[in-house]
This record gives sequence, structure tokens and C-alpha cells, in this order.
Amino acid sequence: MFRSSLKKTFAAVFAGALVCSAAAAPAAAQPASFAFTNQQGDVGCELLTVEGVPFVLCRSERARAQMPDCVDPSHQIPAATRSGSGAVHTVCWNQGYTATPARLAPDGTGSGHGYTVVADPLGNLHVFDSSWRYVMFAGGTVGATPVGPSSLSS
Repeated sequence: MFRSSLKKTFAAVFAGALVCSAAAAPAAAQPASFAFTNQQGDVGCELLTVEGVPFVLCRSERARAQMPDCVDPSHQIPAATRSGSGAVHTVCWNQGYTATPARLAPDGTGSGHGYTVVADPLGNLHVFDSSWRYVMFAGGTVGATPVGPSSLSS
């Protein structure tokens, strides 16, 4: 049952991302940063370039239970980062957004710097690269992929 729900969620997320990217026209010049959150504002991702290298940062208020090192809400938040095509690193992030985040409705998408962020119906965010490879997840956990049933709960 859980596996079937997970497959359906990923299929819907991926299909929504493909539809959005096909309709989007390339921009002449992109801002330095694009930021997106879920409807509730407790999960967000930012797409930046740092010295010409794409950088992805996703953070989640809901992941605190999974990351006890990030328990002080006034100082740090559970996050995952990726620079260029490198590995995803799970960290406690202590800074805010560099751009004002746009709220994504369920199944909504946002993109920038070669990445697309997709909000699923549960309020989680999924990040894909320009080749539609899965890059990052933010929700009940943060990291390269959703981990366990907690990632599917809101």
C-alpha cells in the first residue's frame, strides 16, 4: 500500500514538472536567486548561483524531529544543499532566503538556474535538474530522496 502511494505521488510530481517545463520559455537573463515554498510556508527551496555554479538549498521546519541537531528554531533549520552536480549534503542552516519566496500550490512548479521545484499535494517539495534527474527532497525529511513513511506525512 505504502509503495503504491509513493509511486503515484512520484508519478504525479514528475508529470507536473514535465508539463510546466514544456510550457516555460527560456529567459534572457535570470535573477541571482529563485525561492519557493509550499502553501504553508514551512518547507522551501532556493535556487542560486554562487560564483557561476548552480546551488540548491532546501529547508524544512517539519524535518526537526528527524534532525535533533537543528532543534533551536531561532538559529538553525534542517536543510539539504547541493553545489553544481555534486552530492547532496544534509546540514543545519542558519540563514534565511536571499529572495522573497513564491508559494507553490499543490502540484505547482517553479524553476530557475536549470532546476525545477515541484510541490506535491502533501506539501513536500521535489527538485529536478534540467535532465529531469531527481536532485533533492524537502518535507518530513530533507536530503537526496524521501526517506521512510515520515516523508509522506504532513
